[in-house]
Amino acid sequence: MIKTEKITFIIIVIALVLSFFSTTATIWAADKEKIEQEKTELRKMSKETLAQLYKLNPQPSRQSPSPPVTPFSVISGRK
Repeated sequence: MIKTEKITFIIIVIALVLSFFSTTATIWAADKEKIEQEKTELRKMSKETLAQLYKLNPQPSRQSPSPPVTPFSVISGRK
């Protein structure tokens, strides 16, 4: 009779451990999906914010001429 109770107890423990791991895996998968969704929302929000900023303060076109830069160098005969 004692062996039967031990076997039953071991089976119940194994079933609980397996159900715990399957539940945990499901929760982790849901967390990954939630994290990806939040990342997507943040990217969208940042793009919209940048678009609004560029409307308020447009960047100068890259085709506009920049002031000429005069190269120079300093040569010294001192040692």
